[in-house]
Amino acid sequence: MSVNKKLKFVGHLKNVMILSSQLEKSFHYIMRYINLVLNEGSRAILIINRINNNGNIPDYQIQIENYIKQNKVVLLEIEEILKNTDKLLEIREESLKLGFKDAKLVIWSPKKLDNKIKLLDFATKHRYEYFCYYNVIDLPVKSILELSSYYKAIVFEDEYDIEIYSNKKIKELELIVESLQSSVRSKKKTYENVKALEKLNKFLTSVNKIESLDEFLHKFVRFLMVMTHASGGGILTYSEETKFKASHLVGEDLEIQNHIDLNLKENEIVKEAYINEEKVILLNIDKFTIMYLTFKTNENIYENEDVFKIATYSARNILNAFLERVKNDSILAQNEKLNALGEISSGIAHDFNNILASVSGYVSLSLVKNNDKSVREYLEIIKKASLDGAEMLRRIQEFTKDIRKEEKHSFDIDSIIKIALSMIHTRISERKSCGIDINIVKDLRAKGNIKGRESELREVIINILNNAIDAMPDGGEINVVSYNKEDTIVIEIIDSGSGMTKEVLARIFDPFFSTKGVNGNGIGLSVSYKIIKDHKGTIVAESTLGVGSKFIIELPRENEEVIHIEQVDESLDKYDFNVLVVDDKAAVAVATGEILKSMVSEVSICFSGQEALESISKNDYDIIISDLAMPNMNGIELAKRVKEDYPDIKFVIMTGWLGDIDECNDNIVKYILEKPFGIEEIKELLERLK
Repeated sequence: MSVNKKLKFVGHLKNVMILSSQLEKSFHYIMRYINLVLNEGSRAILIINRINNNGNIPDYQIQIENYIKQNKVVLLEIEEILKNTDKLLEIREESLKLGFKDAKLVIWSPKKLDNKIKLLDFATKHRYEYFCYYNVIDLPVKSILELSSYYKAIVFEDEYDIEIYSNKKIKELELIVESLQSSVRSKKKTYENVKALEKLNKFLTSVNKIESLDEFLHKFVRFLMVMTHASGGGILTYSEETKFKASHLVGEDLEIQNHIDLNLKENEIVKEAYINEEKVILLNIDKFTIMYLTFKTNENIYENEDVFKIATYSARNILNAFLERVKNDSILAQNEKLNALGEISSGIAHDFNNILASVSGYVSLSLVKNNDKSVREYLEIIKKASLDGAEMLRRIQEFTKDIRKEEKHSFDIDSIIKIALSMIHTRISERKSCGIDINIVKDLRAKGNIKGRESELREVIINILNNAIDAMPDGGEINVVSYNKEDTIVIEIIDSGSGMTKEVLARIFDPFFSTKGVNGNGIGLSVSYKIIKDHKGTIVAESTLGVGSKFIIELPRENEEVIHIEQVDESLDKYDFNVLVVDDKAAVAVATGEILKSMVSEVSICFSGQEALESISKNDYDIIISDLAMPNMNGIELAKRVKEDYPDIKFVIMTGWLGDIDECNDNIVKYILEKPFGIEEIKELLERLK
């Protein structure tokens, strides 16, 4: 049977309950029952909960406006009728006078069950026929069964069809209503989720116009309140000082932080709680941010948890996006600093390496000529310090470009720690002369070796030790411990200094982060972190404010055996070379010449490219060792001039610039000698060129 035929049959029935499974209340479906009344020649009295008198005419009033003007339909409020039931009798009498067969009631979803029963009792008493239209989930099953005695039939309808049931089959009716309600609630939940997503999507498309995270949270609270019909809301933000603090409040401040446990687990997305007469929904945005909505318990409460979860995940994503944007802005700012640092460091490195080359050269010569054990020990420390200085410059420039690295080899980490401690001895002595005692306690028990670059790991240890000294302005104790742990070697450096807050501790390895003001550049620990990672190790820090800090370094243990050489043989072999040294820095040129004098047949020195060309024209040189950066004519330009006229001369560039020299190639320059250098590097050079 078609829907129209079924509706025609319903029109002949008296007193019908219509239970709709439509997700949206559409007046279109009610209109067909009004038309059933009109088609049989009766007048329709449409009874609703409340007539809208605020100036905005609702859709249903527009649809029946002409019917009202033609006196075919009368529109009434249920409260108005119950106050004056005689009005219905007057309308019936008026309808008969107007030529209508009768006046029938079309009742649209009265909210209060008591009002429904009163109205139906009155209609039954005065023999009114009626259609009562409800959504199937508007009433509990029990209420529907209770009301069924007022009806001759019950009609179940959806957007496609209608089914007619007798009200006498109560047991069967109960099962049908329960099943239908379950289905409609499930569909309604999905429908609400889709609608919520549409609204959220519309809101989120406007987020890119929001300038700050604070503004987003402010607008999002208000958006959710409108969407869920909440009576209040706000944001709870965590800080160590105030714990949770409320902001962006709408409505009464319930002081939620004083009444509800706010320690939500990460997977606890939505939490319900009650304060007095209000229901509170907590949305767990992140560990520092909770959004909340409040609902009056005596009103209809929005209870779709899925929508709350969707909103929470949306807020989390936006929050992360804002934080990522802040991070990216920070990275851009850091990159600008790093680019500037790269430009500055290249120039500084050249000049500084020239100084270190002089120091390293003369120290190497002193080691050859001095056999006093105590003096040699100090000279070795100076030599290592100068080489470490050059390596530190390389570490700085690694933030801006790739450079050549020394090969990794195996070594005893405890010996590196001892050298590092000897290098900070001067600082500790300076403090002691000012009445500040810093006590170093060693417990070096590590067995096995580390494979890596000694100078880099020495730099890490010295950096942490220096930070420990800075953290103890009134003196204290530094414990340096090394030991084995499974397949790793652990180094612990513990100080009794001022310690750090959690916020500072979380950022100590960030580039350019410093707590030392003008005395710190924020590079040291970030470089240390990079060095340890490059050695496939880990570095972590623990700290308690007012107690001290502890740095823990773990490095993979190497099984390769290390051969310890107590005394380095500094005796020099003679090479049959006539060498010309060219450098505009007199100290570097002389130091390099002095090393070469005891190693080659003959050495000459020039202080400019032009002077070198004049000397080359008068002498037979086997090797030219020239600085790269010189005024008027640099090392590359000199090399090209020499190769044009004297192709058999071997040309070596010595440089304090960090990184590769792109203009050099094997046809022009045979070897690059990086400053600072000493006897061993010169030996290696001469061996390659002989």
